[in-house]
Amino acid sequence: MPAFERTPHPWTLALVVGLTCPYAAGLIAFRQSDRPVVGIAATAVGAALVAVWLVHRAWRIDAAARGAQENATRHAEVVERAYEGFISMDASGRITGWNARAEAMFGWPREEILGKELAEMIVPPEHRSAHRAGLTHYLETGEGPVLNKRIEITAWHRLGREFPVELAIWSIETPGGPAFNAFIQDISDRRQAESDSEDLASNLRMLLETSGEGIFEVDVQGRWTYVNVAAAQWLGIDRRRVIGNDACRVLHSDGIDGVCDHQTCVIRYVLHTGQRARYDGGWLCRSDGTTFLADCRTHPTIVGGTVKGAVVIFTPRSALPERVRHLSDDSITR
Repeated sequence: MPAFERTPHPWTLALVVGLTCPYAAGLIAFRQSDRPVVGIAATAVGAALVAVWLVHRAWRIDAAARGAQENATRHAEVVERAYEGFISMDASGRITGWNARAEAMFGWPREEILGKELAEMIVPPEHRSAHRAGLTHYLETGEGPVLNKRIEITAWHRLGREFPVELAIWSIETPGGPAFNAFIQDISDRRQAESDSEDLASNLRMLLETSGEGIFEVDVQGRWTYVNVAAAQWLGIDRRRVIGNDACRVLHSDGIDGVCDHQTCVIRYVLHTGQRARYDGGWLCRSDGTTFLADCRTHPTIVGGTVKGAVVIFTPRSALPERVRHLSDDSITR
């Protein structure tokens, strides 16, 4: 009889079947053998193998569960210690997650706010209807224009005050439907700093505009970027039209013979060297070709260690009579 037609040995058959069904293996072995002990032994071996497999499987499942629990605990610890506030909301709009930073930011302890409607607790009154409508729209269509991006809005504190926040929201699918997570940061200090900076810039601009000294700024190419009222009056220019034009074409229009570089022009000198310079009793030209005597101070504008332009402050010596003359190289000192 060919090898592939041989009948399997009862013990072999019992061991194979015993991996999945020890009792069936014992019965088969008992019927095919004239010794009952064979069936009993096969049943015991099969049962032992199945028991070992079950124990190993249970150990792996338990290890995976422990690993998942450790990961969940670690992630929860990270969220709890996060610098930003963390808030979770379910599909009904109820708060399900609230970390320590959120407590400090909104004034609500976790045990008091969990389960409460988010719109009622932290959304400003005038925006609550829009928040509820947006949630309903997302549940019906899956569209959420504020999801997965950073936005700046206002939030509502427990004490009844509104404050600016930066918010990042994303959604996840859960067995109970979509849920929403958000990191939120109070940006009151940043907004205040921005406001202070704007106020400072406004005050500085007012000082520049009301100054009796002529003040103008040029870029690294020597083109006007700013001209105050006094400078425009003394130079006889329309400050709105000269922006972007070469300042030296007016200031030196009757001298230097078209040559204007760091060796002949104090502005070019400052732009070239990055060093401050002043010259007293120098002659500046007006747009009509007349000149006047002035004391000038020039300062480089440096950003990141690189010269980006220069600021020129000049004070006309108005007590001296005006006269028309040509500038010479000797009239400019550094």
